[in-house]
Amino acid sequence: MNYLNFILIMSNEPGALRNENHEAYNILDELVKGNSLEPANAEEAKTKFYKLHEALVENMEAEQKLMKKARALQKELSNELLKLEKT
Repeated sequence: MNYLNFILIMSNEPGALRNENHEAYNILDELVKGNSLEPANAEEAKTKFYKLHEALVENMEAEQKLMKKARALQKELSNELLKLEKT
């Protein structure tokens, strides 16, 4: 499984990024426990991480759709070129 598929699978799981077991959230929680980070700042970072992840997933999904369309158009173009060569 490649990284893109992993991200898409993770993002499609309900609450995956709001799950307190997510590694990024665990690190932030550890920083709060160690008094290296204020709880309010940790929550802000979690929110930003979630929003960034959502944007990344949306862009990756759009890229996958565009690549699929590009492959289909390339195939169509190749077929048309073959037709032209036969005439």
